[in-house]
Amino acid sequence: TLSGCRHYESVAESLAIFDGSDLIYEPGTAFAYSSFDVNLLGAAMASSQAQPFLSVVDRLVFDPLGLVASGSESDGNDWPELAQFYQKDKDQLRTWKPFDLSQRIPGGGLVSTSADLVRIGSSWMDPAFISTQTRETMWTPQVLQNGEVNEQSYAIGWRYYPDAKWPGDDSRALPFAHHGGISKGAMSWLVVYPDYQMSIAININTRIENYSDFNSLEGKILVLFLERIEQLQEE
Repeated sequence: TLSGCRHYESVAESLAIFDGSDLIYEPGTAFAYSSFDVNLLGAAMASSQAQPFLSVVDRLVFDPLGLVASGSESDGNDWPELAQFYQKDKDQLRTWKPFDLSQRIPGGGLVSTSADLVRIGSSWMDPAFISTQTRETMWTPQVLQNGEVNEQSYAIGWRYYPDAKWPGDDSRALPFAHHGGISKGAMSWLVVYPDYQMSIAININTRIENYSDFNSLEGKILVLFLERIEQLQEE
């Protein structure tokens, strides 16, 4: 069955897609990005809580943070304000055909808004919601067996760059964590700057050829805020 052509009733059921897949390298010896690990974690969460994955996320994340525009297209909720997704073909746009994302809900099957994503990003800087120890664990880039940090500075569900600098100023540190994604007719990007208690999110309801053309908009937003910070410090 092709992905997107079948509905899966649970995250555990969707893991069957990976049955029979070969390892691409010995564990710990190399790095390759995949959403399988996130789906597997989602299945473990659902099993440990004896609840469907979406119910766990609602109870532990969406409800406590007051998120009203985040969830799954296939969770049974009515989404009357959900944006139409488009496919771009040169200078032409057409609506993206219906696609069942139930086979990738933890790793890329959720819908949200930039406002909700900013709240999620901000929650990572709230020790009352996520402990400092948990955050540090999940923001620690994974080290390979050769002692080197993996090529994407990937931690647990985040890419984290502890040695990043201010744009155009290598003398000032600006560590950040980020993650982005591409789905059927959509692109998303979320960045957290813990030193400034700042979270920025952008979304688009289509896909463009070069992802960096999309996420570079976040950098322009960042510069505006940094310039304002400098202005306030000078006053």
